[in-house]
Amino acid sequence: MIKKNSSIEVISILSSNRSGSTLLDILIGSQNGVFSSGELKYITREGLLEEYCSCGDLIGECELWSDIFKKWLAKSEITLEEHRKLKLRYERIKMTFHLLFYSFYPSKDFIKYSNSLRVLLETISELSQCNTIIDSSKTPQRMLILKNIVKVKNIHLHRNPVGILNSSKKTAKIDIKKGREYERKSNRTLPAMSSWVLTNLMIELLVIGQQSTKVSYDEYIRDSSCLLQFNKNLDSFEGKKFNPEHILAGNRLRLKKDIQVFDKPEDNSNLSRAQLKFAKFLGFIFPFWTSKG
Repeated sequence: MIKKNSSIEVISILSSNRSGSTLLDILIGSQNGVFSSGELKYITREGLLEEYCSCGDLIGECELWSDIFKKWLAKSEITLEEHRKLKLRYERIKMTFHLLFYSFYPSKDFIKYSNSLRVLLETISELSQCNTIIDSSKTPQRMLILKNIVKVKNIHLHRNPVGILNSSKKTAKIDIKKGREYERKSNRTLPAMSSWVLTNLMIELLVIGQQSTKVSYDEYIRDSSCLLQFNKNLDSFEGKKFNPEHILAGNRLRLKKDIQVFDKPEDNSNLSRAQLKFAKFLGFIFPFWTSKG
């Protein structure tokens, strides 16, 4: 049987890739009683313990995360390897309809995975002393699991397709110390934009009937007031610096200190004229994922 702990609230940030989820995680989490975990779906990634926490220590040596791992695995009925395998099985696009079915008729393995994830969240809450945890894993499949085990508040984060496509064209080599755990290759235009459409559409459909708020990356960069409902201290970005404490995984921004937010002109420096026109055309077709819906 899947057990639910309604005393824990997870703010689940749902978005396509390159939408600014790590920054949003940092901003909302810069308040007492809220813990920014980053992309918590990577908790079982091989080699994770040799990567860096935003506190500056290796995750395997971070006082908080090392304690979380120890207590979580001591309480969980499955091993870390079993959790990893089940995570890879369930948190995939092709499993979406299965997850909807499992919410009512869960399989034995799904029960084991769900309860293990709940124990992880309970352990994070206990050791961080925060009842609210931010998970910026982005995928709606993970949200379908979370809603069965804790109280969930969804944020549908969306970004102008020009910004998405421009970011998808950037490249970077692996650099663990700088927060790049894998080689970043330039994405082809059509797959990048198809993913943007499919992910946003899936989020729209799957959050029906749930507590969910739309947030535009392009809007909150210009005006922090749209984030006041999540963090009452964000009346303005002027003069404010943000220092994420224990973000596990996400954009390399998490390893920076004294992060400041500025309203910058839209970047399209990596796009050809044809790519720019195509991205703007998609923005025209889907205005509700380009600006505040």
